[in-house]
Amino acid sequence: MKQAASGDARAFDLLAQQWWKPLYRMGMRLAGNREDAEDICQETLAKAHRSLRELSDHRKFSVWLHRIALHVYQDRRRRERSRPTVSLEVVREEVESVSLLERLGRPDAMGGGPSDDIEAWELRQMLQEALDTLPEEQREAIVLREFQGLSTTEIAEIMGVPTATVRTRIFYGLRKLHDVLSPPLGRAR
Repeated sequence: MKQAASGDARAFDLLAQQWWKPLYRMGMRLAGNREDAEDICQETLAKAHRSLRELSDHRKFSVWLHRIALHVYQDRRRRERSRPTVSLEVVREEVESVSLLERLGRPDAMGGGPSDDIEAWELRQMLQEALDTLPEEQREAIVLREFQGLSTTEIAEIMGVPTATVRTRIFYGLRKLHDVLSPPLGRAR
């Protein structure tokens, strides 16, 4: 971190490689499509590279980087003001990638056959559609908590709100996700 802050390009490349996947996952859950997720990653890392010297406490790099990514996403949303769409390329990528349940930390919950890939893709689609129904603040808080694994305190710092506000957004967001997802998942079993 200190080497990257002092201008060492190789050190920053290592940081960028380490953070690409978490930022990409965050971008996918927020924006809902591959192209925007990649743009969010690239823009976040470019901004981080330009302003890394300004980070006074290198222990807060994760929070700082997530805050940049969230602001990049919010700026893009303000400019575009359109709902995300899913292309066939994203479908293909998602079917070939790690299943939703693995992302949620339960790798043993699914087998590895083609029907399992289709089921995992369908679950990811249902989850993304359910996330898309949430107000922005709730979706952002849930993505940072459930998919990025950040603490309530870190999320509060990133979003610039009190921790109680973060907890409230997560509570109501998860309740709405439960309400949206319960009927389709109940019918599928």
